[in-house]
Amino acid sequence: MAKNKHLTLDDRTRIATSLNNRDSFKAIGRDLGKDCTTIAKEVKAHLVFQKTGGSGMPYNACLNRRHCSKQHLCSSCTNLSRYSKCSLCRLCNDHCPDFVPEVCPQLEKAPYVCNGCPTKYRCTLEKRFYQAAPAHEEYRSMLSESRQGLSITEEEIKHLDSVISPKIMKKQSIHHICVNNKDSIMVSESTVYRLVDYNLLTARNIDLPRKVRSLRARFTSITR
Repeated sequence: MAKNKHLTLDDRTRIATSLNNRDSFKAIGRDLGKDCTTIAKEVKAHLVFQKTGGSGMPYNACLNRRHCSKQHLCSSCTNLSRYSKCSLCRLCNDHCPDFVPEVCPQLEKAPYVCNGCPTKYRCTLEKRFYQAAPAHEEYRSMLSESRQGLSITEEEIKHLDSVISPKIMKKQSIHHICVNNKDSIMVSESTVYRLVDYNLLTARNIDLPRKVRSLRARFTSITR
């Protein structure tokens, strides 16, 4: 039987906990029995963005925030008596014409999130987190949208995956598989192709000999 490639809510909870503990994608993948690239794609696909400040400071993601002395950017500001500088106001970035956004360079590399960052409570920049519940809900929503028009349940997809994917991995064509497993598959050949296209099976397009030949032919024609 093909190994289920879909992450569960429990898997996502373990990913979030591991990120909080500053574990690497490789370590997380080893713990879940997944490739580290699968974990990386999961995290990057379900980022939660938060504009929060830190240590008594409001959110401010301007590159010049530390040395800015601008005042009274908002003509009707109610915080004039409280703040001597606009950079100390959470509305600064929305109103300043000279706003220059800054993104933490640590977010440009693995693990791409602030979960385990030791300075996240002092940072005033926009933060990115991986959270299990929102990630799983977003995944289920995407899965539902991709299945629209297929009239097929998640359990049926799992069954088809267990029948079809191992045979595709053995280089059998979808046509051959459908013809010789009618009693087990019970969906049309075109539906099977759509399941592969939507990445709902373990087997991917790159595992299909005809697809690979087609892509190679297109690449060759482009590079000539």
